[in-house]
Amino acid sequence: VVTPNSGEPGAGMKIQVRGTGSWKNSSPLYVVDGFQIDDLSSVDPSNIANIEVLKDASATAIYGSRGANGVVLVTTKKGTAGPAVVEATVYGGAQWASTKIDMCNAAEYSTLFKESNANAGIVLSQTQLDKLNYAIDNNLEGTDWQDEIMQIAPIMNYSISVRGGSDVNKYNFGATYFDQEGIMKNSGMKKFYTYLNNSYQLSKRISLDANFSYSTYKKFSADGDAWSGSLPVALQKDPLTAAWDSQTNYWGVQQIEGNTLGNPARSVDEQKDQMKGDNRFLANFTFNVSDIGLKGLSFRTMAATQMTFYEVNNYFPEYYLAVDDQRANSSLYKQSGKNIEFSWNGFFNYVKDFNDNSINATLGSELQQFKNQDINGSRQQIPYDENLRYFNQSKDPSTFTLSDGANESTLASFFARANYSYRSKYLLTATFRADGSSKFAPENQWGYFPSFSAGWNVKEESFMESIDLINRLKVRVGWGEVGNANAADT
Repeated sequence: VVTPNSGEPGAGMKIQVRGTGSWKNSSPLYVVDGFQIDDLSSVDPSNIANIEVLKDASATAIYGSRGANGVVLVTTKKGTAGPAVVEATVYGGAQWASTKIDMCNAAEYSTLFKESNANAGIVLSQTQLDKLNYAIDNNLEGTDWQDEIMQIAPIMNYSISVRGGSDVNKYNFGATYFDQEGIMKNSGMKKFYTYLNNSYQLSKRISLDANFSYSTYKKFSADGDAWSGSLPVALQKDPLTAAWDSQTNYWGVQQIEGNTLGNPARSVDEQKDQMKGDNRFLANFTFNVSDIGLKGLSFRTMAATQMTFYEVNNYFPEYYLAVDDQRANSSLYKQSGKNIEFSWNGFFNYVKDFNDNSINATLGSELQQFKNQDINGSRQQIPYDENLRYFNQSKDPSTFTLSDGANESTLASFFARANYSYRSKYLLTATFRADGSSKFAPENQWGYFPSFSAGWNVKEESFMESIDLINRLKVRVGWGEVGNANAADT
């Protein structure tokens, strides 16, 4: 099941392979060119060649404690032998709220407001009645708060790639720039990707793949709180209040007594000063050797790393609209940190065909390391000038708060898999993986994940040869155990 996390730019997608079945996190594991990562936000969509989903436990058990929620295998595009081929893609468009909620205008709202208070036995002040009667008598439209906080949002994407090479070296280089404004004003995201995939045929039996990628983004998000966010407040705000008061040259002040909702237009304007982003570097090296002393015996090893440097910068200016709608002191919140992931694996693979039988066996090990460091702080009474938004510019040093933290974990694994096929009709697979995670207490660090499956390619049987309506029919049963090392996260 694929669902968007929200409608804002850069919100991403939520993928559930087998529903919600795990503690804390039901997202699948993503494996990009053999490297295991937690999400696809650093992968250029235009560089994806193939996606495969592993669902059942017998298929995901080879990934052990990280495969509990299914596995999504992603293969990026490779170079091809021959002259350089240049591809460029440009697309653009616009997004808007196709349907808005039909709300009362100022005259209709005033009429209903007077009736509801009369029915409740509430006596309105003369000042309040004058405002309501003026709106009714002049049939005022008032403020359409949905129009004040939403916009027609453009979206643009530019991609270019160059692929080519020879029998010895093949390459694929590309870059993408993506710019999307949000339907909510002052929200949006700008993102840039670049990548370089290289394949080297060092000899008849030896090859090397070297893949590099970099991505960066900056995002300004709308306040999406279900109760106090800009949109819910806009749907409750009275249409008598102006978004901007031309006489005071400032945000409109509440016109209805007893209504403590803030000005949604002011809240949306504030979003331009609330930014988050990151920079991600990924490098992946794969070394392959075939026919090692025995035909059909090969060895493959991979070393990869992903480094993410992230930041959050939120500024909240001071303002005053009313006693119950104000912020006495401006404030600045900053956060920065880094995540570093390293992975190494190596395995032997043996493939042998004899008579009508075929076997494919794998034996290997893997080591993964995860490091995180984070620091964040806040301070009040920060100047409004963008060039002065630093903690040392505060007028009140006593409001400074600071916290930091770090964590590190490792995961060591051993795995084996054997596949047997008879005439490509009858299939058997057995897998075993052992994972040792530093997240758990010493007596519980190791988990063991076996799996078995059997398949029958019915279409390969002679009695199916004359049935052209069916081009593939396979029956498969499987059993396996998977784990979730993330359950130990605090």
